[in-house]
Amino acid sequence: MEEKHRIIVMFLLVLLLGYLSIRILSPFLSFIIFGLLLAFMTYPVYAAFVHRMRPTFAALLVLCVTLLVIIIPSIFIFTDLVSQANGAYAFVREQSSSFDQTRFMMALNGFFGTDIGGHLSSMLLRLESIVTSSIPGIISRTGSTVLGVLLMFLVMYYALKEGPMWYRRASALLPVKRSYRRRLDDEMYRMTKALFYGQILTSALTGVACGVVFMLFGVTSPVFWGFMIALFAFLPFLGTPIIYVPAGLILIMNDAWFAGISIIVLCTAIIFFFDYIFRPRIVNRGASIHPLTIIIGAIGGAIVFGFAGFLLGPLVLNLLLLLLRFESGTPADDA
Repeated sequence: MEEKHRIIVMFLLVLLLGYLSIRILSPFLSFIIFGLLLAFMTYPVYAAFVHRMRPTFAALLVLCVTLLVIIIPSIFIFTDLVSQANGAYAFVREQSSSFDQTRFMMALNGFFGTDIGGHLSSMLLRLESIVTSSIPGIISRTGSTVLGVLLMFLVMYYALKEGPMWYRRASALLPVKRSYRRRLDDEMYRMTKALFYGQILTSALTGVACGVVFMLFGVTSPVFWGFMIALFAFLPFLGTPIIYVPAGLILIMNDAWFAGISIIVLCTAIIFFFDYIFRPRIVNRGASIHPLTIIIGAIGGAIVFGFAGFLLGPLVLNLLLLLLRFESGTPADDA
């Protein structure tokens, strides 16, 4: 009886401490996740350096390289996004205000017998106001952002040095048959690599390519629109049209037929290439991942974890499915 009480007390204590730990980590969860992500992506570089110098110096060198290559350019990009967001909102407001004066909208209003242009204008203004106002609000939280970035680099530093040990300890706790342990480790590594590299690289290239299209056709704030497309590209098939289709329709409704149609057609071709050709080539090198788990995981993850949930959500769902598959005795290689 005493042993049973001890187990119950220990279980409740672990639950309490786990809950408190989640509350403590939650304000900076995104930064912690990005620190782990950066460590995962730069670990091959660290592994090359660590053979030539002490682990501490190798980790610090990788941090410096990451700061120069990724973080500093990102600061300038996000700073520019603030002004570009305001410019994008001004573009939508200006274009929407002239709907009723265009031949296209006058014909449409006459056909339906109502002020469609006015309704569309108010809808677009509300939508773009929500989208464009979110970027300055995120960047304005300077204090917590600075602390979060410092924590992110600290997590990255220790993850580079001790990451393999963390992984081995976590893997040892997984409730799978011992005979499947190594294969499970390989599958988890391949799937994580496929998700991270496939999602991040594909989304970034999609945003850059579509941003160039916006710039070529004279749309205001192409950097902002490219960033938003890259962000929504984490949602396969469904995300990016939310950005470029309304932009193209706005131009069409203002009688800029060629520019509007070209933006929709070219961006659709870009999305098709990256979603159906480029992304599968990268992801399939790592593991077979169903698109539905990526979509549901990205949406649900973003709601629960914020921006980092775009990556963490699909990873959590796929890890769950992988564990269930191994526990049922049908590993990925046998499925």
